[in-house]
Amino acid sequence: MRSDPPEKAAKASLLNHLRSIGALKNASVISELVLNRWAHRADLVTVNGEIVAYEIKTASDRLTRLPRQIEAYSTVFDHVNAVVATKHLAAATEIIPDYVGLFEITNQNFVRPIRESRHSPKLSRNASMTLLPAKALAGLVRVHLGVRPATTRLEMEKQAATISDDHIRDHIRFYLKQKHASTTRSLSNLARGRKIRSTDIEDLRLLKPKGVVVTSDARDSLTPSFSDWVNQMTLDQAFGPVPNDIRALLSGSS
Repeated sequence: MRSDPPEKAAKASLLNHLRSIGALKNASVISELVLNRWAHRADLVTVNGEIVAYEIKTASDRLTRLPRQIEAYSTVFDHVNAVVATKHLAAATEIIPDYVGLFEITNQNFVRPIRESRHSPKLSRNASMTLLPAKALAGLVRVHLGVRPATTRLEMEKQAATISDDHIRDHIRFYLKQKHASTTRSLSNLARGRKIRSTDIEDLRLLKPKGVVVTSDARDSLTPSFSDWVNQMTLDQAFGPVPNDIRALLSGSS
């Protein structure tokens, strides 16, 4: 019997820990949230009164990218946390800023809090708005300015320049929470009365192609670009053209 992929097992353990302390109550949960125009992908994000990110580094991972990931996450998320295997704990403590929360994943996949996160001092309104697809950005302009949104994203971002940071953050939180509410409920219902399993993580994926059955083996073999495109399609299909390899996959060509 094949063992669970380390990251999914760690993610399930983290979700169980967060649920046990009430951090998931009334929150929406997002797995693999792409941000900064595809540059990064946060392992786990929770959205309620604040947007909180968790980056997982298992024993089989390296910490090479962690500083860059933390820097990017700090510009868009209210709180940022690193969740690292025991072997990485000492090194992670040295390389991440003191406002970043830290969790240890033991060899038995037990999650142990090391320090709490503080509110990110590096939030950027421009970086934050990349979390909104074009349709949601248009809604921001329409609701807060009462004007017709421009026809291009660049022009809409210029329109939004007069909207306060607080209103923009509230709009982003509302959008993400509502967008991922149904899949979060699905996960909650599935794991009611038992622990969340690594196999449950797929229930956090919003897009499941109609008429297509994807086996676990096939899912594991998907290319990163396909997975990224799938995740981006959850955001109202508003992030540009389909990559060429996806076109080939969908058309049946090699």
